Amino acid sequence: MELAFEMVEQLLCFPVNECNEGFALISGAAENAGVEMLFSTNETTYHSFEKYLKKSKSFHSTKSR
Repeated sequence: MELAFEMVEQLLCFPVNECNEGFALISGAAENAGVEMLFSTNETTYHSFEKYLKKSKSFHSTKSR
């Protein structure tokens, strides 16, 4: 866990340039490309990600105004 924390600290040194590109679901892209992948079917995980996408979309829509 400490190694992961150190890695994140190193990543934070780099600047972030917002491109305003929306998020896409990897599962849909994989299916469209014909790539077989396994994804979690855990309801908690799915709904947490769904909430994150909604927050992200609302953030991007208010930022572009």
